[in-house]
Amino acid sequence: TASNMAASGGFGPNQVSTALGLGIFVMVVRVFMKSPTLPLKILNVTILGAMTFRAIVTFSRGGVVAAIIVAAAFLASFYYRSSFKQKNQIIGSVVLLSIALFITWNISSNQTLGLIDKRYANQDALGREKDDVTTGRVELFMEELEGFLSSPFFGIGASKVKDIRVERDGRHLPSHNEIGRLLSEHGVLGIVIILIIVIKPLTYRANNKRNYFFYAFMAFWFATINHSGMRIAAPSFLYALALLNVVHEKHSLHRKQLKQ
Repeated sequence: TASNMAASGGFGPNQVSTALGLGIFVMVVRVFMKSPTLPLKILNVTILGAMTFRAIVTFSRGGVVAAIIVAAAFLASFYYRSSFKQKNQIIGSVVLLSIALFITWNISSNQTLGLIDKRYANQDALGREKDDVTTGRVELFMEELEGFLSSPFFGIGASKVKDIRVERDGRHLPSHNEIGRLLSEHGVLGIVIILIIVIKPLTYRANNKRNYFFYAFMAFWFATINHSGMRIAAPSFLYALALLNVVHEKHSLHRKQLKQ
């Protein structure tokens, strides 16, 4: 019940799951914001179901869980800003979406002969409970914290986390957590970097509340860098999008009055 490269088109299942999770979020946005008619809404929900199925059967949970967190952040923000009439429409769309996802999960379970249920229940193929729900990520993070404690001021050096694991254990295991990597490799400077990249967007948000997707984009960035690191560019790209200042400008047209 581990991540399955064969079901991910031969690519890394973690990265494929993350990319599909981003696609799921895009389709959720389309369902709620760009589906004015019922046929179009059903079409978008169908595409969403197909993407969700592909993400689930990679057996990599990170992208799916991230998609759930991001969609929830978007819906909370969208619902809060909507009128009473729009809120009723949102509730109806949520019901339709829930039915579609329930069907998708059952199809995924049938196609995998129930193994996907065991995967998300943290069990092996025989139904035995696994020791670590994070599949080794906590162990890697604790190793990175040890690196930080061994050299808290300057860190162990850029890209040294992977090199140390190769030298010590013979394992080519890059970091799965950017927070741990920053602390381990850059020490106190890593703490400063983390504070800047977390606090600065929040202070910027205080004067820029027009971006509907701010919390969703930040949630995707934070969730992804904590389970998949920076293996793909998507988290940094969406982090940048969160800082957009969305302005709807209407330029007034000045006409000269004709003299009579």
